[in-house]
Amino acid sequence: MNRATATTLLLLATALHPGCGDAAPAGPAKGKANLVVTVVAQPKTGAKGFRNYKPSEADKAAAAASTGDFELVDYEHLDGIVVWFETPTATDGSSASTVKVAVKAKPDKVELFAVSLGDSVTFENTGPRRLRLYSVSEGNEFDLGETAPGDIASHAFTSPGLVDVLDGNTFDVIARIFVAAGRDARVVHPGTATTFRDLDPGGYRVVAWHERLPGAERDVTLAADATREVDLLIGVNALPKVE
Repeated sequence: MNRATATTLLLLATALHPGCGDAAPAGPAKGKANLVVTVVAQPKTGAKGFRNYKPSEADKAAAAASTGDFELVDYEHLDGIVVWFETPTATDGSSASTVKVAVKAKPDKVELFAVSLGDSVTFENTGPRRLRLYSVSEGNEFDLGETAPGDIASHAFTSPGLVDVLDGNTFDVIARIFVAAGRDARVVHPGTATTFRDLDPGGYRVVAWHERLPGAERDVTLAADATREVDLLIGVNALPKVE
């Protein structure tokens, strides 16, 4: 067989088997299970496409203020989705972790972070100015005092919900943290799979949250030495009709 023929056969094999040569995703550890979750953002049935619909500046500002105008959500570039899983039994303290959050005065963009109940957040002042870190979000009120540039301060969250972290010197929101009532909370993008690895076999509930859209939840059963893939649909289509 000459080189040209061999090259042709190799290209044909690659076309027939596009995954050929790629490393297979790692499976679960022996006796454990993986859960692969993909969140799908589903636009309102009959709504005008975001690209074709040109709302006024006032409409866009109103939608950004969470007025309930779900049609104005850019489903194609949706962010701020949090996913986690829950178990039938209460989470013990051994699953708690520490999440590092960089903060600074007047950030260009206020980032959203995800933690689980009991997790501790370590805030690091990465800016050039002093900050006073505090929150008045219900159930998660705190005042961590002044932090100089380079300093850190920690806080453990004990109530679920969205927390606005404020700079007491300017009253600006400098970070947002969603506290999930479950384990291994993550910020994800729609259409992108995220994998929870090496879970014990058994029943779980996987949950998705978004600030402006109805979330979703789904019960799943995981089998040992297997990977379970599920989709979660978020959007207003799942809302019950009001008669």
